[in-house]
Amino acid sequence: MKAQPFQIAPDAPPAKQAILKAALKLFAAKGIDGVSIRDVAEEAGFTNPALYKHYKSKEAMAADLFETCYREMVARMERPLSQGLPFHGALDEYMRALMELYEAAPEPLDFIGDNLGRFWGAMPAELKTRTQVTQVRELLRQGRKEGAVTKDQPLELQVVFVMGLIGQLARMARAGGLTKPITAYRKEGFVMLEKLFA
Repeated sequence: MKAQPFQIAPDAPPAKQAILKAALKLFAAKGIDGVSIRDVAEEAGFTNPALYKHYKSKEAMAADLFETCYREMVARMERPLSQGLPFHGALDEYMRALMELYEAAPEPLDFIGDNLGRFWGAMPAELKTRTQVTQVRELLRQGRKEGAVTKDQPLELQVVFVMGLIGQLARMARAGGLTKPITAYRKEGFVMLEKLFA
């Protein structure tokens, strides 16, 4: 089942939601530095003062948007991990869910990936305790306990391979370098990772 689009501050006033949706669209397409407050205001159908009513600066708006998108991504990726599946099933479900999320919500995921270094240091400490990295690390530790993942390789490199496989597929899809949707590569990618970690 295809993931629903990210909800940007669903409990926020409609004006703030419209501003954040416009900002996400523009930031994902042009980068934060390539977008002005005026651009966001025009895209959202508001005036500059209306934006300043909600955010003191473009950077504050972008940081709030980053945190919201990151929290939503991690929350969605908890679902396949909470099913109590053995490692192979859990890895397959995690890959499926993340690939489907990349297909369903490319703008938020592009925005997160492009701005991780810019905002991560300023994020709340509690956000940093449960991340995509900690999710994949936990999954691979489960595989090690079950004997499905070798302990002869550094765990952190194994984390990189899982995240890198899906992330690189997403980048290639954005650039038009794939002939099929990302999800079409799931089975082959899963087999490759299983062989790599055996």
